[in-house]
Amino acid sequence: MPGVRLVPNFISESEEQFLLSSIDCAQWAPSQSGRQKQDYGPRINFKAQRVNTTKFVGLPDYVDHLLRWISEREGTIGLLDGFSPVELCNLEYSSERLSSIDLHKDDAWIWGERLVSISLNSDCVFMLEHPDLKLLVFIPVPRRSLLCLFDRERFVWNHGIFPHHIYGRRVAITLRELAKAFLDELHLGNDIMKKAAMRIETKTQQNFSTI
Repeated sequence: MPGVRLVPNFISESEEQFLLSSIDCAQWAPSQSGRQKQDYGPRINFKAQRVNTTKFVGLPDYVDHLLRWISEREGTIGLLDGFSPVELCNLEYSSERLSSIDLHKDDAWIWGERLVSISLNSDCVFMLEHPDLKLLVFIPVPRRSLLCLFDRERFVWNHGIFPHHIYGRRVAITLRELAKAFLDELHLGNDIMKKAAMRIETKTQQNFSTI
């Protein structure tokens, strides 16, 4: 599919363990459909199209490793040039909890053209649905891979994951950038970008300084 880029083995086993250790130092919060989550970014009311940045104090410091790998590694060079996320969302799926995520499209009012997700700890099967053609496409997504949605697959197709396509524990790091139109709202857009440039220190950072 032209608007899907899957990069297998995007990170190494040691990099995966570093990310999992860093992520698990923070508290998980219950989410929908058997998932748990960690959200770093502005609070957004999508229906009212309102944004609150009061409690947004930056992204976790391991995002700098992710951005460096994205800028340097084969499979993402070109496609993700200039990628500057303002939200990092960690989702934990569990086969024991029958975790899933319903078919949906990420909001286009505030989020930009590229959605990036990195899979940790186990494989899964990602699903895309064309809402008019009623066509389903299943994409096997291995652990340590990077998946990017863009173009029509980002804006037209729905995406989700069935519970029987989760095998054990899976952690997904999703990175989102601002929409260009939202960036043009200078005051709020600049405020979000400035806060996204701030970093929250994680406890395991020093232990993995060689990565």
